Amino acid sequence: MSLQTAWENRKEAEYHAQLEASERYDAELEAEKSRIDEAAKNGDESLIDAINDAIALSDDDLNMQWLAIGAGAWDKLADLRNNAIEVVARKHLENKFC
Repeated sequence: MSLQTAWENRKEAEYHAQLEASERYDAELEAEKSRIDEAAKNGDESLIDAINDAIALSDDDLNMQWLAIGAGAWDKLADLRNNAIEVVARKHLENKFC
């Protein structure tokens, strides 16, 4: 059995605090993604625009979207939409915590 120094105790407490903060953020991110998805499905134009903007941020994503549409791979569009919702949710949380 080893005795920890005060410094080691502080570092361990800081580490656990960071883990807890990360877990809280992840939970809030999931809740925000769900809220954004539901609001967009209910016709919230500002969120629909934000999701579309997030999809259009990357030419690669936009090209993948058109490729998915052309190939009939609708499940790929769901992945793009979910990724875009996550981008919007992260921006909302950044604004909330800044």
